[in-house]
This record gives sequence, structure tokens and C-alpha cells, in this order.
Amino acid sequence: MSFFSRRKESGRSFDGRSRRPVSLCLDESCDPGDLGVTSRQPASPLRYSKLSKSLDEILKDKDALSCFIEFMESRKAGQYIRFWLDAESFQVSTWSRLRSQSLNSARKSSSTVKQDKHTSQPLRTGQWTSENTLDLGSSCQRVTEGSLPSSNTTNSEKLTEEVPNKPITDTGQPSVQPNQTETYLKPKPHSLPVTPVDPEDKHLPGAPDPTCDIRDSIESRLSDTVSNSAIKRAESLKKTNLSQDELANKLRKSIARDAVSIFQNYLSHDAPNPVQITDDLRNQCMAKICREDGEVDPACFTDCQEFVLNVMQVEHMPDFTSSEFLCKHQVNILTKGQITLSDILYNDGAMFYFMEYMEQEGGSDLLQFWLATDNFQQHLLSCDGHYDGMQAQSDAMVIYDKYFSLQASHPLGFDDKTRFEVEGNICREEGPLPSCFAKTHHIAFRTIEKSYFPSFLQSEMYYKYLSELVSTVTIATDLPKQSKHKRQGLNF
Repeated sequence: MSFFSRRKESGRSFDGRSRRPVSLCLDESCDPGDLGVTSRQPASPLRYSKLSKSLDEILKDKDALSCFIEFMESRKAGQYIRFWLDAESFQVSTWSRLRSQSLNSARKSSSTVKQDKHTSQPLRTGQWTSENTLDLGSSCQRVTEGSLPSSNTTNSEKLTEEVPNKPITDTGQPSVQPNQTETYLKPKPHSLPVTPVDPEDKHLPGAPDPTCDIRDSIESRLSDTVSNSAIKRAESLKKTNLSQDELANKLRKSIARDAVSIFQNYLSHDAPNPVQITDDLRNQCMAKICREDGEVDPACFTDCQEFVLNVMQVEHMPDFTSSEFLCKHQVNILTKGQITLSDILYNDGAMFYFMEYMEQEGGSDLLQFWLATDNFQQHLLSCDGHYDGMQAQSDAMVIYDKYFSLQASHPLGFDDKTRFEVEGNICREEGPLPSCFAKTHHIAFRTIEKSYFPSFLQSEMYYKYLSELVSTVTIATDLPKQSKHKRQGLNF
């Protein structure tokens, strides 16, 4: 189904320059439902134009900001916008550096604590783990002459093997057959491995045991190793803490140096690029830079920034909106081809040419209806709920009589269902709400967007608008050059 239909088969009216119908009947296929929301919930058009930016929007737009800087430089006031940008950059970078330094410090501390937990448990003399026991057993193992344990047998397997039913000699010692490897007894937990008695061992009772000497030597070496490791860890931790302190001190000095540089460049009494602020603001800024704890407040320039913003808003923005510098920004936007209907409707300059185009195409009534309902809605919203219901009803009836009633002077062709809904909204007991015409306002916007706006961007009227913007920029650029040439001619 088409986006709109003709009111009457016999009442078709066309503009001679276009096949577009002058009287439109918007049927239910484009009905967005109550308050301008369809079942598919399309995004509501924004009340915003890229061609008309506020100061805050300019500061966030790269292309618009460059044009505004040029404008401020031409008025010998570039130090205001440069100070604001430098102060903003200082605040963002300072918070970022402090946050990064804090995270790095916390990460290093956490790593040191984890390492200390795993490695700072010293082994006391006589306290052995299972691994120590295996190593010591390997050092003190004894094998019979001419035999070695198999390379495929692990230490744990050797420690758990037992001698199966070996004959006992008269001395009570297990006999050892030739070419047979002696096995070990399974040691008890947390004890030294049990060394079997070698029948060839001739040492006398009471004589020094070489096995004990080996064990004492290994215990002594392990104790020295643990002590040396603890000393090295302590020295490493001390160096780490010292390094972190040095980094923090360097960061404080760097932040203070940047803050002082901005202050001396813009805010001090003898600044080379002076920004005119009050003495109270200057003293407050100095106090935040030179705090007793040695730290610089990252927001030390915030109050001065707000003061400068107000100066630029009051003294410079009105002239910027009518300058060739804004025209240059608008040309950049229009030539990129990313224009929406809202960009045109909410910009006075573009709206002038679009209204002429709509009048040529027979859509003037639809555009005027959209303007009337948009103003009605914004007026009631600005009252924040405190408006005269009777007066609002009277204003709504003016719109209804002109566009909706059966005797309407400029009927748009809304169907009976839509007309009854509007009547109910107007006749509300407490008076109409700001959303009284929201549904039909949305329908009108979508109709213009689909049926008129694409052809406008290809029309002579649009190129005329663009051409005049370019001419404004060109003339403003050529004037200084012509003045310069005239001065040079007079010098000759």
C-alpha cells in the first residue's frame, strides 16, 4: 500500500511542475499509533540540527571546533578557547595518569604478596617434605657390588618395594644373593629414609656414622639456601617499593609542572596569553595547584573553565552564528551528504529554502501543520505542567479547525479515526496534553521525509542554498586579500 493516497478520485490536484498530489490523505499504513510510536517502534526524530550547534556541541565536534578557533583568532580572542582546551586536556590526562599509576602499584603489590606466600616458607632443620625425602634417599642409597637399579624404576617405586621372604642369616641380617639389587623399606612420613644394613659394612658400634654426616651436610646446605633466598626476596621487595615511590614522585612533579605551565601561560598577571578572570578565581586556582600535601587537584582549572565558557557564550557565540566561519562548517556538512530532515527543519537558514521548495511542490500545508503542532507541543512542555488548560484547548481548536474539521480551510486528508482521536485529546477535562497532536505530528514528519525530502536534496532550491553559503565563505576569504593588495599599492 502506498504511503499516502489521494483524497478523491475526482478531486486530484497536481502542481504543473510535479506529479506530486497537492492534497494528501495519510492512510493507516503510516499510522504510528498513539504518541507517534508504531508497533515496530521507529526512532522518534531528534529536535537537533547539525547545521545549528550550541557552544557545548561545538567543543565536541572536531570540524566545528576548528572553525570556531579560526573565528576566535580573527577576533584576537583565541586565548580563551585555547585555555579551555588545554585545561580540559590537563584534567583528562591527569586523571588517566593517576588511575594508571594506582593500578600498576596495586598489580605489583598483589604480585609480590602472591610470590611471598609461595616462596617465603623457610624449611626448619629436621622438617622434610616428601620431595626432600626422595632426594636424600637417592643420595644415601646403597647398592650391592656389581648391580644398579633399573632406569625404568622411579624413586617412588623403589621406596615402596619390599624384599619378599628373604632368608635371615645367623646375625639377624637379611642375606643378599649375588647380582641382586638391595631394596628399600618404605619410610614413614616426615622422616629420613631408612637405610638397610649392609653386611659388608664393618663400622663398629659407637663409631661415627657416615650416613648421619651426609644428612647433616645436606640439612646445612638447605638451611643456607633458604636463608639466602629470604635475604634476596627482602632486597627485591625493598627495591620494588623504592621504584614505586620514585615513579609516584616523578608523576607528581610532572602533573605540577603541567599545571604551573598552563597557569603561567593564561592566568597569571604577566601571562603572555592573558585570560581575563577575577582575582578570586585566580587565587582559588593557585590554592588547588599548591596544596599543602604536595598534590595537585586535577580539577584545579574547572572554575576558570566555566567562567571562560560563559564569556565565549555571551560575547562571541552570537556573532559566530552569523559569520562566514559557521557557513564554512555548514558547507562541509552539506557536501558530505549526511543530511537528515531534522537538520533542515531545525536550522533557520535551511528552513527558509525548504519552505520555498515545499510551496513549489504543493506541500506547504503539510509543512505548516507540522510547524504548528511542533510549536504547540514545545510551548506546553516549556510550562512544565503549569499551563492554562482552557487556553491550551483554545490553541488546539485553532489547529483542529484549520486542518481536521469537516469544514477545514486546509484539509490534509486525515481519516475519521485519526480525527476522532484528536477530538478526544482536545476535549480532555483538564485540557489537552502536550502530546495532543503527537500522532499526527509524527505522520506529517514521516510523510515529508519520504515524499519530499529526497527530491529536495536534488532540487535547484537546495543547490541555490549551498551556492550562497559557498559565496559567503569565498567573499569573506577574498576581502582580506583585496585589502592587503590595496595597502601594498598605496605604499608604491
